Amino acid sequence: MKKITLLVVFLFSFLTSSAMGLSVKEQIHGPLVLIAVIAEWCPYCTAWKENVGDAYSQEEVIPLRIVDVATFATIPKWYQEIYFSGKLQKLHGIPAFIIWDEGNERELVRWTGYNDPATFYTMLERAIGIALDSQLDCYTLNICKPKNIEY
Repeated sequence: MKKITLLVVFLFSFLTSSAMGLSVKEQIHGPLVLIAVIAEWCPYCTAWKENVGDAYSQEEVIPLRIVDVATFATIPKWYQEIYFSGKLQKLHGIPAFIIWDEGNERELVRWTGYNDPATFYTMLERAIGIALDSQLDCYTLNICKPKNIEY
């Protein structure tokens, strides 16, 4: 049931963007960033970094920022600021992937876990579709709550 719901959301987002004649980049209200939260001791994080992270191009739909949470010393200051200010939800597992709206400083979508590159890119496409939808809701209703993706 969850897969069907996610597929419907993704298809609706895709059809809406195609119907309007706009690319995903043109629909984004603010600069979206993919934040990948990993740790060097995590085998799934290491697999993601080797199979996706190292090859992920900054020319993808949204730029990537990798945050290593292995030790407090490896966590960038910008991430500490948004995390400890409460703008990000607490981490419940890694690797965690967060679609972050830099323009409005808010978390839009998050999912946790890594299986393989194909699944990662499928989840990324779905997350971007949901993020675009949530941006519209946030702008029209002024209510912004992060949405989680489960698979």
